[in-house]
Formats: sequence, structure tokens, C-alpha cells
Amino acid sequence: MRILAVDDDPVFLQLLTTVLVGAGYKAVTKTESAADAIRILRSGEDKFDCLLLDIKMPGMCGIELCRKVRRLPEYKDTPIIMLTALKDGESIEKAFEAGANDYVTKPLQGIELGSRIRMATQLNDLRERNLRLLQSRTLTGYPLDEADAAVPPLARPVLKLKVRSITLN
Repeated sequence: MRILAVDDDPVFLQLLTTVLVGAGYKAVTKTESAADAIRILRSGEDKFDCLLLDIKMPGMCGIELCRKVRRLPEYKDTPIIMLTALKDGESIEKAFEAGANDYVTKPLQGIELGSRIRMATQLNDLRERNLRLLQSRTLTGYPLDEADAAVPPLARPVLKLKVRSITLN
């Protein structure tokens, strides 16, 4: 599995790499800016299976980077996990609205991060398997049944809740 980690703190990036290697992920590319991350992704040299993005970075924040990544066709469904010290509801909501799949707060727990990456990868693999099955059935003329049509896309589950206050007189 190839992971791209983006954080403006080189010390944190080194710690993150150590945690990822300890969790069994050895193909980690690190960069300290959103602009470099976009350049790496657009270069097409490597296709990443998961992106780990910090939110607070100079220049372009991780939420804007997430939006830009989602506009790249080859990364529209790639798991994106936000890694940040921000715990406020607004930051979390904005991250998910931008297309993030998960949100992990610093300080990191290696076991938790490894589990979340595995879960994101499993969902992505399941989505790809379902897509291949759908394509196979379409190419072979095998009719789709109601169960096939009812399968929701798994790439980016988004839950939006709006709460309104009501005043009774």
C-alpha cells in the first residue's frame, strides 16, 4: 500500500513514518506542503492508496487540499484521513464536506491509525470489487437485479445533520 503523508512539521512527519512502518506500511511518501502534494499527485509517477493530510498548514490548508485532491479523477475515491490537533466541530464538518473519509486527532495512537487506514482500504477495495462486478455484469449482458441497484457507493459516506431550534409560544 502506498501512502502520501502531508504535514508542515518535519518532526511529526518522521514520527508518523515510524508509526506507519511499525503498523506494517512501508511505502510512505512525505511532503511538507499542500502545493508539493498536488505536484506529486498530478505527476502520476506513483498512485497512492491512502492520503494522510494535516489541516493547519501555511499556504493551503489540508481541507482545501482535500477538495483539490477530490477533483483529480484518479483520486476521487482514494481514502483521505485528516490528521490534526483540531477537535472543534466546525473543522471536522468542513473536512468531511471537502471529501475526507476519516478524521484522527493528534497525538496519534499507532494502533488506532493503523486500524483506520486498514478500514479505509477495505472500503476502497470493496468499492472497487463492486465496480468490477458491475462492469462484468454489464459486459456479459447479465441483468442487474434489485440488490445490485440498491448497493450505495462506499467511497465517501457523508452524514449531514442540521439542527434548528424551535420556539413555542
